[in-house]
Amino acid sequence: MNNKIENIDHIFVICDKNEESNRIEHIKKWISSDFNNSYYTIDSYCWGNSLKADDLIKYNIHEKLNKGNKSLFLNHIKFFEKIINDFKSGQKFLILESDAIPVENYVEIINEQLNILKDKSWDYLDVGNGCNWTPKKMGHIINENKNDVYLCKMSRCAHSIIWTYEGIEKFYNFLTSGKIEIKNPIDYSLWEVMDNIETTVFWGHPFAFKQGSLCGVYQSLNK
Repeated sequence: MNNKIENIDHIFVICDKNEESNRIEHIKKWISSDFNNSYYTIDSYCWGNSLKADDLIKYNIHEKLNKGNKSLFLNHIKFFEKIINDFKSGQKFLILESDAIPVENYVEIINEQLNILKDKSWDYLDVGNGCNWTPKKMGHIINENKNDVYLCKMSRCAHSIIWTYEGIEKFYNFLTSGKIEIKNPIDYSLWEVMDNIETTVFWGHPFAFKQGSLCGVYQSLNK
Protein backbone atom coordinates (compact mmCIF):
# COMPACT_ATOMS: atom_id res chain seq x y z
CA MET A 1 0.00 0.00 0.00
CA ASN A 2 1.07 3.61 -0.52
CA ASN A 3 2.68 5.29 2.46
CA LYS A 4 -0.15 7.85 2.63
CA ILE A 5 -3.86 8.19 2.02
CA GLU A 6 -4.41 10.69 -0.76
CA ASN A 7 -5.16 14.16 0.66
CA ILE A 8 -4.65 13.06 4.31
CA ASP A 9 -1.50 14.65 5.76
CA HIS A 10 -1.29 12.69 9.02
CA ILE A 11 -3.15 10.08 11.06
CA PHE A 12 -3.55 10.48 14.82
CA VAL A 13 -4.76 7.61 17.02
CA ILE A 14 -5.82 8.19 20.62
CA CYS A 15 -4.61 5.13 22.50
CA ASP A 16 -2.93 4.71 25.88
CA LYS A 17 0.03 2.38 25.38
CA ASN A 18 -0.09 1.12 28.97
CA GLU A 19 -3.80 0.92 29.69
CA GLU A 20 -5.05 -0.26 26.28
CA SER A 21 -2.56 -2.97 25.43
CA ASN A 22 -5.12 -5.14 23.61
CA ARG A 23 -6.20 -2.28 21.42
CA ILE A 24 -2.76 -0.93 20.63
CA GLU A 25 -1.59 -4.30 19.35
CA HIS A 26 -4.51 -4.41 16.92
CA ILE A 27 -3.88 -0.80 15.84
CA LYS A 28 -0.18 -1.34 15.26
CA LYS A 29 -0.86 -4.46 13.22
CA TRP A 30 -3.00 -2.76 10.59
CA ILE A 31 -1.51 0.74 10.58
CA SER A 32 2.14 -0.35 10.37
CA SER A 33 1.37 -2.72 7.52
CA ASP A 34 -0.35 0.07 5.56
CA PHE A 35 1.81 3.13 6.28
CA ASN A 36 5.28 4.36 7.18
CA ASN A 37 5.64 5.11 10.88
CA SER A 38 6.34 8.80 10.18
CA TYR A 39 2.81 9.14 8.81
CA TYR A 40 0.92 8.29 12.00
CA THR A 41 1.00 9.11 15.71
CA ILE A 42 -0.35 6.75 18.37
CA ASP A 43 -0.48 8.45 21.75
CA SER A 44 -2.58 9.71 24.65
CA TYR A 45 -2.22 12.71 26.91
CA CYS A 46 -4.00 11.18 29.88
CA TRP A 47 -5.99 8.23 31.15
CA GLY A 48 -8.99 8.24 33.46
CA ASN A 49 -6.93 7.86 36.60
CA SER A 50 -4.31 10.43 35.58
CA LEU A 51 -6.62 13.40 35.04
CA LYS A 52 -5.26 16.73 36.21
CA ALA A 53 -7.56 19.14 38.01
CA ASP A 54 -5.91 22.08 36.23
CA ASP A 55 -6.88 20.64 32.84
CA LEU A 56 -10.50 20.17 33.87
CA ILE A 57 -10.67 23.78 35.01
CA LYS A 58 -8.79 25.11 31.97
CA TYR A 59 -11.13 23.45 29.48
CA ASN A 60 -14.29 23.96 31.57
CA ILE A 61 -15.01 20.23 31.86
CA HIS A 62 -17.84 19.46 34.28
CA GLU A 63 -16.90 17.36 37.30
CA LYS A 64 -19.90 15.06 36.85
CA LEU A 65 -18.71 13.80 33.46
CA ASN A 66 -17.23 10.32 34.02
CA LYS A 67 -13.47 9.70 33.97
CA GLY A 68 -13.46 7.92 30.63
CA ASN A 69 -15.23 10.74 28.83
CA LYS A 70 -13.14 13.40 30.56
CA SER A 71 -9.86 11.83 29.46
CA LEU A 72 -11.12 11.09 25.95
CA PHE A 73 -12.19 14.71 25.53
CA LEU A 74 -8.79 15.94 26.74
CA ASN A 75 -6.99 13.59 24.36
CA HIS A 76 -8.92 15.01 21.42
CA ILE A 77 -8.16 18.55 22.59
CA LYS A 78 -4.44 17.83 22.94
CA PHE A 79 -4.27 16.43 19.40
CA PHE A 80 -6.09 19.56 18.21
CA GLU A 81 -3.43 21.68 19.91
CA LYS A 82 -0.61 19.66 18.36
CA ILE A 83 -2.10 20.00 14.89
CA ILE A 84 -2.61 23.76 15.27
CA ASN A 85 0.99 24.19 16.45
CA ASP A 86 2.80 21.74 14.15
CA PHE A 87 0.84 21.77 10.89
CA LYS A 88 -0.64 24.40 8.59
CA SER A 89 -3.73 25.68 6.87
CA GLY A 90 -5.04 23.55 4.02
CA GLN A 91 -3.95 20.22 5.50
CA LYS A 92 -6.26 17.37 6.50
CA PHE A 93 -6.03 14.86 9.34
CA LEU A 94 -7.64 11.56 10.28
CA ILE A 95 -8.19 11.34 14.05
CA LEU A 96 -9.14 7.91 15.39
CA GLU A 97 -10.07 6.70 18.84
CA SER A 98 -8.58 3.46 20.11
CA ASP A 99 -11.54 1.28 19.17
CA ALA A 100 -11.70 2.35 15.52
CA ILE A 101 -11.34 -0.67 13.21
CA PRO A 102 -10.84 -0.13 9.46
CA VAL A 103 -13.06 -1.95 7.00
CA GLU A 104 -11.30 -3.84 4.21
CA ASN A 105 -11.51 -1.09 1.56
CA TYR A 106 -11.26 1.91 3.90
CA VAL A 107 -8.68 3.76 1.79
CA GLU A 108 -10.83 3.50 -1.34
CA ILE A 109 -13.86 4.78 0.59
CA ILE A 110 -11.94 7.74 2.03
CA ASN A 111 -10.40 8.66 -1.32
CA GLU A 112 -13.75 8.66 -3.11
CA GLN A 113 -15.52 10.64 -0.39
CA LEU A 114 -12.77 13.25 -0.22
CA ASN A 115 -12.91 13.53 -4.00
CA ILE A 116 -16.60 14.44 -3.71
CA LEU A 117 -15.62 17.28 -1.35
CA LYS A 118 -12.53 18.47 -3.23
CA ASP A 119 -14.08 21.74 -4.37
CA LYS A 120 -16.09 22.40 -1.22
CA SER A 121 -15.27 24.20 2.01
CA TRP A 122 -15.88 22.00 5.06
CA ASP A 123 -14.78 21.39 8.66
CA TYR A 124 -14.93 17.65 9.13
CA LEU A 125 -16.05 14.43 7.49
CA ASP A 126 -17.20 11.65 9.82
CA VAL A 127 -16.07 8.34 8.32
CA GLY A 128 -17.09 6.01 11.17
CA ASN A 129 -20.27 4.09 11.85
CA GLY A 130 -22.71 5.38 14.43
CA CYS A 131 -25.69 4.20 16.43
CA ASN A 132 -29.17 4.14 14.85
CA TRP A 133 -28.21 5.93 11.65
CA THR A 134 -30.00 5.12 8.38
CA PRO A 135 -28.55 6.97 5.36
CA LYS A 136 -31.80 6.74 3.40
CA LYS A 137 -33.47 8.94 6.01
CA MET A 138 -30.90 11.72 5.59
CA GLY A 139 -31.35 14.64 3.21
CA HIS A 140 -28.81 16.64 1.26
CA ILE A 141 -27.23 13.81 -0.73
CA ILE A 142 -24.23 15.35 -2.50
CA ASN A 143 -23.43 12.41 -4.74
CA GLU A 144 -25.39 9.32 -5.77
CA ASN A 145 -22.52 7.05 -6.73
CA LYS A 146 -21.13 4.13 -4.71
CA ASN A 147 -19.66 6.37 -2.03
CA ASP A 148 -21.68 9.34 -0.85
CA VAL A 149 -21.44 12.17 1.67
CA TYR A 150 -24.31 13.76 3.55
CA LEU A 151 -24.43 17.31 4.85
CA CYS A 152 -25.36 17.27 8.55
CA LYS A 153 -25.86 19.54 11.53
CA MET A 154 -25.19 16.92 14.19
CA SER A 155 -22.37 14.58 15.17
CA ARG A 156 -22.45 10.85 14.59
CA CYS A 157 -19.56 9.29 16.53
CA ALA A 158 -16.17 10.89 17.13
CA HIS A 159 -14.18 7.68 16.83
CA SER A 160 -13.23 8.26 13.16
CA ILE A 161 -13.18 11.79 11.78
CA ILE A 162 -11.27 13.48 8.95
CA TRP A 163 -10.64 17.09 9.92
CA THR A 164 -9.50 20.06 7.92
CA TYR A 165 -6.97 22.29 9.66
CA GLU A 166 -9.48 25.13 9.54
CA GLY A 167 -12.16 22.94 11.10
CA ILE A 168 -9.91 21.92 13.97
CA GLU A 169 -8.99 25.53 14.60
CA LYS A 170 -12.65 26.58 14.56
CA PHE A 171 -13.86 23.83 16.91
CA TYR A 172 -10.86 24.18 19.23
CA ASN A 173 -11.29 27.93 19.56
CA PHE A 174 -14.92 27.56 20.57
CA LEU A 175 -14.36 24.59 22.90
CA THR A 176 -11.66 26.52 24.74
CA SER A 177 -13.39 29.91 24.69
CA GLY A 178 -15.19 29.42 28.00
CA LYS A 179 -18.53 29.86 26.21
CA ILE A 180 -19.41 26.20 26.64
CA GLU A 181 -19.27 23.96 29.69
CA ILE A 182 -18.34 20.40 28.76
CA LYS A 183 -21.06 18.28 30.34
CA ASN A 184 -21.30 15.63 27.62
CA PRO A 185 -18.98 13.22 25.78
CA ILE A 186 -16.94 14.54 22.85
CA ASP A 187 -19.53 13.31 20.33
CA TYR A 188 -22.25 15.52 21.82
CA SER A 189 -19.84 18.38 22.51
CA LEU A 190 -19.08 18.61 18.78
CA TRP A 191 -22.81 18.80 18.18
CA GLU A 192 -23.05 21.67 20.67
CA VAL A 193 -20.34 23.56 18.78
CA MET A 194 -22.30 23.12 15.56
CA ASP A 195 -25.34 24.61 17.27
CA ASN A 196 -23.38 27.71 18.28
CA ILE A 197 -21.13 28.63 15.36
CA GLU A 198 -21.20 28.34 11.58
CA THR A 199 -19.78 24.94 10.62
CA THR A 200 -19.94 22.57 7.66
CA VAL A 201 -19.91 18.90 8.57
CA PHE A 202 -20.42 15.82 6.41
CA TRP A 203 -21.10 12.16 7.14
CA GLY A 204 -19.61 9.57 4.84
CA HIS A 205 -21.48 6.49 3.61
CA PRO A 206 -20.49 3.74 3.58
CA PHE A 207 -18.31 4.15 6.67
CA ALA A 208 -14.56 3.48 6.51
CA PHE A 209 -14.15 2.51 10.19
CA LYS A 210 -16.19 0.40 12.58
CA GLN A 211 -16.44 1.24 16.26
CA GLY A 212 -15.07 -1.79 18.08
CA SER A 213 -17.06 -1.26 21.26
CA LEU A 214 -20.25 -0.84 19.20
CA CYS A 215 -19.80 -3.99 17.13
CA GLY A 216 -18.68 -6.15 20.07
CA VAL A 217 -14.93 -6.44 19.41
CA TYR A 218 -14.02 -4.35 22.49
CA GLN A 219 -15.71 -3.46 25.76
CA SER A 220 -16.48 0.21 26.31
CA LEU A 221 -13.93 2.05 28.45
CA ASN A 222 -16.15 5.02 29.30
CA LYS A 223 -16.56 4.40 33.01
